[in-house]
Amino acid sequence: MKVLTIILVNLIVVLALVSAVPILTKKINNTNNIKFSIDINAKDERDKSPLMIAVENGDINTVYSLFAKGVNLEARDSNDRTVLIIATQKDNEKIAKMLLTNGANLNAKDYWERTALVYAVKNGNERIIKLFLANKVNLEARDFLGRTALIYAVKSGNKNIVNLLITNGANTAAMDNDNKTVLMYAIEEGNEDIIRMVKQKLEEKS
Repeated sequence: MKVLTIILVNLIVVLALVSAVPILTKKINNTNNIKFSIDINAKDERDKSPLMIAVENGDINTVYSLFAKGVNLEARDSNDRTVLIIATQKDNEKIAKMLLTNGANLNAKDYWERTALVYAVKNGNERIIKLFLANKVNLEARDFLGRTALIYAVKSGNKNIVNLLITNGANTAAMDNDNKTVLMYAIEEGNEDIIRMVKQKLEEKS
């Protein structure tokens, strides 16, 4: 009798396990169908998005992939930099062009109220400056010191960039918050070619 009882108990356990298999299988299949959502605009502790990090690293494939998913082009990091400003600081003309083609704001300012153009000038990157000029960049945007892109070009001593900006209409009479004019900066830097260009343009306006 005792043996029969043991056999019956084991049989019940086996039947219970067999009946549970379809349920377990269904649950496993349902788990496989779970779709995980990834926020492509998430930010780290420095307020940098995946796109910003990809741009900083020059990872063009990831940039393409994020563009295709409709990533936010106007996200800002802890210094209020946009992706375009970061691309410009990294001298990445290809990514800068992609951003502009996809509608990035060319005249956005960072924490210091500087636009991407100012950083292109400070880096001496003529190709990116020409790209911005072709996209109707604001040449008279001022940073927190009241300085324009032309003032920074004069301070850098790069006569090619100074000429490029003046030729495209940059204001040679611009004055910063300390009432220093473009000509004053040119004289201060002592570059004769730049002094001559600025004076010539000022004389044409007078």
